[in-house]
Amino acid sequence: MSPPQMLRYLILAIWGTAIGGAVLDFSLESTLPDPLRQYLDSEWNEDHCAPREWVGVVAGLTSLVLMITGSVRLYRLRANGRRPFFTGLIISVLTMACFEAVVYNPWSAALYEASMVLGGVVVGWLYLADSRLDLTLSGAPRDRPPPIA
Repeated sequence: MSPPQMLRYLILAIWGTAIGGAVLDFSLESTLPDPLRQYLDSEWNEDHCAPREWVGVVAGLTSLVLMITGSVRLYRLRANGRRPFFTGLIISVLTMACFEAVVYNPWSAALYEASMVLGGVVVGWLYLADSRLDLTLSGAPRDRPPPIA
């Protein structure tokens, strides 16, 4: 398997595990013990959010946009996808400090963590490894010759 193909599979695995975790989180919420479901209900029915939680929501949405932008660029083998992907990953980790206790089903938590680990593998590979990835710096298609000016 070539390095560009491996990068694309890793990016697909990141988003597959993240989306799978979200789906399992909502679909398996009814399997949680009663005290945990009551806690979740009380959190959803709360009338106000702390300012720290609003900062977390904005940071989470920002990290989501950066990671989607960066991963699409990296999937297309563009070098300008490294920085937004890395920045989004760092912001998503820091966002966790903005919220209080969270309750997840064990399967969804495992998939969320797998997504974060895969994101770290991609960032490590892009920045630290002497890889054979040939990321382009422009938006020009790779299979065509450069335009004549």
